[in-house]
Amino acid sequence: MALAVTPCGEFVLAAIWDVISRKGQMAIIAVQGRARCSETKNRDWNSYFETGTYLWGVPTWPTTKALKLLGFVDLPIAAPTAIKAGTSMGMQSSGRDDPNVNANLTALLDQQQERDTWHNSDPSRYPNYKATAHAGYAVVASRSENKVVFIDLRPLLEYYRTMYFTTQSRYDETKNTGRATNQWPYTFDYRPEQKPVVADVVVVPSPTAVAAGLGIGHCTGCAGCNSPQNSWREWRVTPFGDQYAYVATMDGSLLMYSVGKLNGKAVAGPPALFKRIAIGKNPTSIENGNGGVYKNDLFINCRGDKSVYALQPSGELNFVLRDSRIEDPVMAENSYNGRQGINRYFIHVVDFESKKVLTYVYKQDSDEPLKFGAASDAVPGHPFAYEQDEVP
Repeated sequence: MALAVTPCGEFVLAAIWDVISRKGQMAIIAVQGRARCSETKNRDWNSYFETGTYLWGVPTWPTTKALKLLGFVDLPIAAPTAIKAGTSMGMQSSGRDDPNVNANLTALLDQQQERDTWHNSDPSRYPNYKATAHAGYAVVASRSENKVVFIDLRPLLEYYRTMYFTTQSRYDETKNTGRATNQWPYTFDYRPEQKPVVADVVVVPSPTAVAAGLGIGHCTGCAGCNSPQNSWREWRVTPFGDQYAYVATMDGSLLMYSVGKLNGKAVAGPPALFKRIAIGKNPTSIENGNGGVYKNDLFINCRGDKSVYALQPSGELNFVLRDSRIEDPVMAENSYNGRQGINRYFIHVVDFESKKVLTYVYKQDSDEPLKFGAASDAVPGHPFAYEQDEVP
């Protein structure tokens, strides 16, 4: 029914309807990707993306080689309709701008000192070249059952840290890769201790869309860097001291939940409602952090009011987009382009009725007004989902 990817591309999570057993499940798929900063410094783009070390379940950028289904987590709902995931690690720029730091990582991890560096790292600090998430969670909603489920990903994340970064014998096991259940990465049937667990269930009237925070970043500053704290070095990272999960409801509310210990914070108790914010009716999508430097603002598409709400991660309203050209918005996505020294931000609105994608442009933290940019040609059928990416 829906897919989510952990912030650094380690795992894919799928919300599943088991129509035979009449139960909901979350499928976990491991990603074999190129470990960040393991490529060579060769800037010939034709060969640049062919280098690097490919590992399973670690922060990656930007290339994926393979996927493997690990297993399923049974949910206390039958019909999940939305899913997102967050972890204690954001995709900071340090993970993509310093190639060769982890060149030939497979050989480096044969050294205990290297494994200790990774195992003892703080993923929220800059730089975080050699780090993985210590904790994380998934938030899954069922609109028809009026429930939101929080799932603890820590067992999965810590298991991979244990296998890769503790003893030589455990690391050696990860070198035997393959499709079999007893080949790395191991399935849940073979090693059940890694399986995520349901942490809590919250009653929410008609939840329609969810989002997760993007990690917590701390820029300590670098020699020769004049960028302010929480600026471009905090790409895909929330620039304040907590992380929230977001749930939009049919009646026009945005619920912010503090996730606390699920994301590694020393906070007792289950996820707690932090704030309730009034938005438009029938919100159908929440997008955040897709290159939305530096604040990773929330963009909530409200189909019932033909509007897009732009909010900061802490819940403050930036602006509301309304335009007579928008007939029936079903999704909105944000993007960013910093080419030629000018930071431009975009909102892409998917319109079901006109069969077009409408793009708006603005400058963040400036007095420049939001402007209509362009509309795509009408597509066949009625569009309901959209994704964009940078092409070098």
